[in-house]
Amino acid sequence: METSGTKNKSHKNNFYKMLKNSTLTVETSKTSFWPAATPSVMHCLAKCSARADCQAAVFSKRLLACHLLAFAYPPASLTGPDWTLYQRG
Repeated sequence: METSGTKNKSHKNNFYKMLKNSTLTVETSKTSFWPAATPSVMHCLAKCSARADCQAAVFSKRLLACHLLAFAYPPASLTGPDWTLYQRG
């Protein structure tokens, strides 16, 4: 049986905050993002929600490209006008 606290916490992780043209980035020597083939931002976010290690996602409508992020901010290579950042809540 799930407690209401557990249920609310898992439900909260399926909310995303959209940040267009974010200038904050992360720099690390570890793998910090994974490409995911998706036709839409909703599919991109669903893939992120399915992974416990996904903290955010970036999606490009023009490129139809999605990257799942291990951190709340993307690497510099995934920023710019084509990319929209979605941080997991």
